[in-house]
Amino acid sequence: MYAVITGGAGFIGSHLAEALLARGDVVYVIDDLSTGTIRNIDHLKVNDRFHYIVDTIENVPVMAELVDRADIVFHLAAAVGVRLVVESPVRTIETNLRGTEIVLALAAKKQKPVFLASTSEVYGKSEHVPYSEDDDLLIGPPHVGRWSYACSKAMDEFLALAYWRERGLPVVIGRLFNTVGPRQTGRYGMVLPRFVQQALKGEPITVYGDGEQSRCFGYVEDVVQAIIRLMETPEAVGHVFNIGNDEEITINELARRVKALSNSTSQIVHVPYNQAFGEGFEDMRRRVPDLRKIRRTIGYEPRVGIDEIIRRVIEYERYHAPVSPPRWSFDRGNFYYYIILFSLFFITVSLKSVTSFPSGEQVFNHSRLSWLLSLILCALCILPCNAQQCCACLLHAYVCSCVCDSVCVCVVCDLQVLLITACPIPPACSRRRACDHHWFS
Repeated sequence: MYAVITGGAGFIGSHLAEALLARGDVVYVIDDLSTGTIRNIDHLKVNDRFHYIVDTIENVPVMAELVDRADIVFHLAAAVGVRLVVESPVRTIETNLRGTEIVLALAAKKQKPVFLASTSEVYGKSEHVPYSEDDDLLIGPPHVGRWSYACSKAMDEFLALAYWRERGLPVVIGRLFNTVGPRQTGRYGMVLPRFVQQALKGEPITVYGDGEQSRCFGYVEDVVQAIIRLMETPEAVGHVFNIGNDEEITINELARRVKALSNSTSQIVHVPYNQAFGEGFEDMRRRVPDLRKIRRTIGYEPRVGIDEIIRRVIEYERYHAPVSPPRWSFDRGNFYYYIILFSLFFITVSLKSVTSFPSGEQVFNHSRLSWLLSLILCALCILPCNAQQCCACLLHAYVCSCVCDSVCVCVVCDLQVLLITACPIPPACSRRRACDHHWFS
């Protein structure tokens, strides 16, 4: 079977690709690396049944070719993470709506089955817990940025079900509840990897709000197997399913268990929501799925509990966390740094050469100044460089949300940088094809 995974370099997408390859499928992944990373799929490249494309799903000709080849489409590409959703509502809405519209339209032409990844966020502010697939959705006001994500994913669901009813497109919708596991990043607000990373570094474990809000955390392999089995079940077509774990835990208790299981000395501190996400942020006290429907349909049962999930994430972060690249790299990001170093070097050499001509007192003054500059030069040489290796061009630079995007994110300090030029990748990069970034394996 030929499977296409949009967002396949992301956390869930990479695990889904693994599972499909393990059962013998040919897998095509497309991802623009905006929130995914090539590191998630590096280990899959040795498999000759695995293929990947670095591009956006909004590139219709590329997507049309992929869908035409596919026997099944798993649509996981979306803007994800509370922090990203709050800070970039335009990107959230455009990515979720436009991308899904393209995928569904192309799949409908060839009647290719589609799995649409939705979210528990669509339940909004509803207090009817546990959440059932047939419950009313209670979305907050449009001036609160968080609800743009929930609303856009709800519209994705409406559109997918409309394609099923009107055009007969086989679609299955999965509302994912807090999926966690190895390879998940904490950069965009995901709570478990952030807690684990802080605990392992001995940093304060930051809990937002009072910490008494509760969530249910499903292990990624359980979720992936549920997705695959739903797509193998004809009775699932045209339906919405909650996918996750119904074991409830407060965020305070989660922090305590992370601290205990990692043997960390970190302190648990509470940060107000407005300090973490800005004024007006809204959160839900409980988010618990009703899993009766998916249990009836495919016999789904979560296998991995929260303590074992935490242990596996700790093990991953301990032994598989990204390693900082070498400090020295002559790329655009460090150009001015090296200019300063070489300037100081030549000044120092010049001052030392002058010391043989003036009188003794002048020699002493110049010598002291030259030694001072030498010490400054040495200090600059040992400063750590805050640049990481770009997964697209293999240079030590900022990793961009899109390679031709003008907004890039430093993966070390998590700082967004607005670049003057449209594309930060130098033309000399052997993997760059002008500004047409379609990199095929």
